[in-house]
Order: sequence, then C-alpha cells, then structure tokens
Amino acid sequence: MKQPKFQKSLIAAAVTTLLSSPMALAQQNENTEAEDGKLERIEVTARRTNESLQEVPVAVSAFGEGELERDGIEDITELQYKMPNTTFQVSRGTNSTLTAYIRGVGQQDPLWGFEPGVGIYIDDVYVARPQGAVLEILDVQRVEVLRGPQGTLYGKNTIGGAMKYVTRELTGYDEFEVKGTVGTYNQRDLKVSGQTALADNFYVGGAFATLNRDGFGEFVNTGDENYNKELMTGRFNAKWLVNKDINVKFAADWTKDDSNARGGHREQESLLSDEPRLTDVYDAYTAMPTWNEVENEGYSMTVDWAINNDWMFKSITAYREGSTNTNIDFDSTVNPVLLVPAVYEDEQTTQEFQFMYRDDRLDFVGGLYFYEGEACGEFGTVLGLLGLSIDTGGCVDTSSEALFGQATYQLDDQWSVTLGGRYTRDDKSADVFRYTYAGIKFLDRGDYSADPIVINSDFTTQADWSKFSPHASVSYQVDPAVMLYASYSNGFKSGGVDMRADVSLNPDASNPYDPETVDTVEFGVKSEMLDGRMRLNAAAFFSDYQDMQVTVQRAIEGGGVASQVLNAADSTVQGFEIE
Repeated sequence: MKQPKFQKSLIAAAVTTLLSSPMALAQQNENTEAEDGKLERIEVTARRTNESLQEVPVAVSAFGEGELERDGIEDITELQYKMPNTTFQVSRGTNSTLTAYIRGVGQQDPLWGFEPGVGIYIDDVYVARPQGAVLEILDVQRVEVLRGPQGTLYGKNTIGGAMKYVTRELTGYDEFEVKGTVGTYNQRDLKVSGQTALADNFYVGGAFATLNRDGFGEFVNTGDENYNKELMTGRFNAKWLVNKDINVKFAADWTKDDSNARGGHREQESLLSDEPRLTDVYDAYTAMPTWNEVENEGYSMTVDWAINNDWMFKSITAYREGSTNTNIDFDSTVNPVLLVPAVYEDEQTTQEFQFMYRDDRLDFVGGLYFYEGEACGEFGTVLGLLGLSIDTGGCVDTSSEALFGQATYQLDDQWSVTLGGRYTRDDKSADVFRYTYAGIKFLDRGDYSADPIVINSDFTTQADWSKFSPHASVSYQVDPAVMLYASYSNGFKSGGVDMRADVSLNPDASNPYDPETVDTVEFGVKSEMLDGRMRLNAAAFFSDYQDMQVTVQRAIEGGGVASQVLNAADSTVQGFEIE
C-alpha cells in the first residue's frame, strides 16, 4: 500500500519569509533556547484558568505553536499520533468531517441528529457538529486535548474528553508572516498572517490560507481526482482595551472546502458489477458526481473584566453556522448500487457567563451557559439496481441551559482538593421524514416530481432531560517536580431522535432515546526529570459507561429490516496511558 501523505510530509520543501518586530524575534530566540535546554513551561486553561500543565490534576496533552510548526502538523487529525488513547480521523467519504474518540468514547456516525462524545472548542466556543471540525493549524497559539469526562466545566457531549483550539493572542506588536509550501502531488500551500495596533488600545490581526494538492489517486472511470485538497480558510481578530480592567475581543473565522468527495476502495470483487478490484487503494470507481462543498463560519465576542484583585468576570457570546453538500458512493462501482447524496445545515448561538475568584488558597470558577441550535439535513439512499430511491431528512432544534461551578482549595503546600458540579437541562424537538420513490432520485439536484410510493416516516417528537455531573479530585505535590492525583468525573452525552427512523416497519423508532453517561475514576502522576529536560506523565483509569446509544438492526415480521437507536448497552473501559 502506498503512503503518499507520509511521503509528502518528508519531501515537501517549505519556503518561508518572516517579517516581524524585535519582540517577535526575541520570542523566537527564547523558544529556541527552551528546545536546546530545559523543556518550556506550558500554560493551559483546562480548568478555565491559566495553570501550568504539570499542576493540573487532569490527563491533558498540550501542543504549542512552535511544536506544531516543528512537527509539520497540518490539521488536528495529525495530533492523534502524538497522544495516547486518542483518535482524530476524517469521516467516511469526506475531507473535513471529524470522527473523534478518546478512551474509546466518541461518535462514529456524523448524522445531524446525533451528538458527539468529544467536545471541540475554538477559543472557548463549543462547536456542536462534526461537519467542518477537521480544523487546519492556522494562527494557533496552542492545542489542548483533555482526556476523560469533562462534564463539570465543559458540559454535555464531553464524555470522552475535549479538544481546545486556542488562537494566537493579539499583542499590539507589528508582525507579518508569509509561509509557502510546495511538495509532491503538486502541493501548493500559502499561509499569510499578521497583526498590528491601530491605536494604543485597539489591536487587529488576521490569517489566511489556501491549501491545494492533487489527488493521491483518481476515479478511474471519470478521470476526477480522488483524495485531493482544495481548501481556503481565514480568520480576523480584534482586541479593544477599554481600560485597565476591561478588554473586549472580537473574532471571525470561515472555511470553504471544495475538495472532491472521497471514493472508497473495494477489497473484494463486486457481485453486482463487472469492474475489477483496483490495486491502488486511492483509486476508485463511482456512479455519481464527485464534487463536494463544505462552508463554515463563526463569530464571537469575549469580554474580560477584572472586577478587583480577587474577582474576574468573562462573557463569551458566539454564533456559528455551516453547510455541507456531498456525495458518497458506498459500493465504488460504475453502477448505482448504493449511492448516498447528502446535505447538512446547522447553526448555533451560545452565551456563557463565567465568574472567577482567586486568593492565596482558593480558586473558583462558575457560571451560566446557554445554547440554541438547529441542525437539519437530508440524505438519499439510491438503490439503482432495484429502481428505488429513499429520501431521509428532517431537523432537530435544541435548547440547553447549564449552571456550573468548581473550586480548588489548597490545604497546605502539598495537598489540594477540588470539588465541582454542573446541572444541565436539555430540550429537543425534531421532525423526521422518510419517503420511498420509484426510480433514481438525487435529492433536489435534478428534475424529479414524482410522488413517493411509500411514506415510511413523517412525524414530530419532543423530549427533555436534565442531569447533574459532579467532579472531585485530590492532588499531592510530592516535591516541585512530582505531583500525584486521584479524581472522579462524570459526564453525559445528550439524548436525541433517530433521524433514520422507519416507523412503517418499526413504530417504536419514533421514540426519543435517553442520554448516555460515563463515570470515570483516574489515578495519575505528573513529573519532570533530568533537570527539566524530560517530562513524564502517566494515568490509569476505569470508566463505567452506561445507557450507551447503540444503533441496532431489527428483522421485521413479514419481511424487512429496520434500524433504531436504543439505550441498549453498558460497558466498562479501563486502561493506562504514558506520555
């Protein structure tokens, strides 16, 4: 099997021009000295406040801008090779939909009605849907990945963990950077970033990237590229220092991905078509168009207010929206055996208020969180050899409110205790339809005015849930270089509605399914050795995974098979990890 992506990263030649202020050059030299000598101190915000990575009683991996640059990390999926028990992969047939798992918990099916098990955050803004969540590394200060349930501070849908994508802070210094990369497969990348001060108290910055590459393979019968890349992304930031106590940050980002939908590889000869099995895993056949379009954009405003020496207040207001239009050929033949055209659209509005308190012994963070979101979609199941097409679609509206708080108390120079909890209420309403047509129908992409021959589903339903997620931990600082900790965490993934429900075969399929929960006990050690040149962190964990949302297939009396999402299983996950 060829590995062109790995080959590209070895052969690609980078041509970089850096124009920056003396401050930026000084920072660059400082990072170099850290690499030559001791490991640099890493600051993280895993507990919603700035702390040293080695002082946080949470299993967390952090990667700074310098390390990401040095290792040639292009998007967040490549971080999976640098962390234990973590899988970040691109979902089937797509280029920018994320399948994320941490410690065996995540979301396999990226359907719009299902919730993720790993939370993705851009500058403290939750990204609710996996479509467009394969984030490119651009204008990034660091990436943090927290393993284990993070329900107390980060809320629902973080039962596996959370990933925080933290963009570069505006400093007001004049900086400008251009990076160009050329490589195999006609790779042509350009990244431009910079910042400046428009006034003593108002800074602006931004970044833009265009990333292009020919396909590793092709669709043999059409000549279209397979596994190519055609993506543009950018962001704009502004920071207003209102006075010495208050600052306001504005951010906007957008991404447009026009890379072709990815064609699959058949390991066996087809029983329904004559095309031979292809030897190159990146080559494919297809019976449908290969174009694909993903657009995402987001806007946020963050207000930080230092009320006094002890109290801080933060407000995070954000709006995000995205759309995906794609084609997936599941059988990879020239015949329309199993084709799935799909359209996804979502939008979300979030508001979070945080209050933080800190003195010599006590650290506290708490607040309120509000989420309003709508996710809609439609996909077709084209069974060309049977002369049938099935359209499945609908919308899910979600309202969520949460009250949370967590406090850490320093008992003495060595012992500290953390207690926290979060109460969340979810309210969902959904409408679902599923129609069967005679002939080949590609959603709304062609002239097709026939009425359905079967109405499999057409219903509306509503459900609400509430959940309290507690957290407790204790840490012991053996000496300045070694810290031991033990923790208990709870998290839950929201319930929902099966957007594939076929009530004509299974009337129960319209019933909402309940949330799933994970309770995790963890023991860990964080240490530095060899005069600060080696960092060794390890953790052992045991997770009780309850009410798992499982898609089951049921044989229906009289013929037919119907799927349904059930809270069908409990399991345990246990293991250890060393970094």
